[in-house]
Amino acid sequence: MERWTGTNRQTLEFFAKVEEVHRLVTTEQATTPAELAVDAGFADQSPMGRALKRATGFSPVCLNRKITTEEPFWCYRVMGQRF
Repeated sequence: MERWTGTNRQTLEFFAKVEEVHRLVTTEQATTPAELAVDAGFADQSPMGRALKRATGFSPVCLNRKITTEEPFWCYRVMGQRF
């Protein structure tokens, strides 16, 4: 697998979980953060928050604030996305 993708299985699984969080956020608006974390395959909300920070460089709260207020994050506002 590493030969095909250039990365190991653990990293691919990490990004698959982060992608699952994104998919769930865009399709299930009423879910609580704890339910969202479990549905995406995390043990609870805390590991999900750390994973999102590792993937994006921002905590979920900080990322949502930037989406709301900062110009470089305009594309998230257009798509109506939050994390």
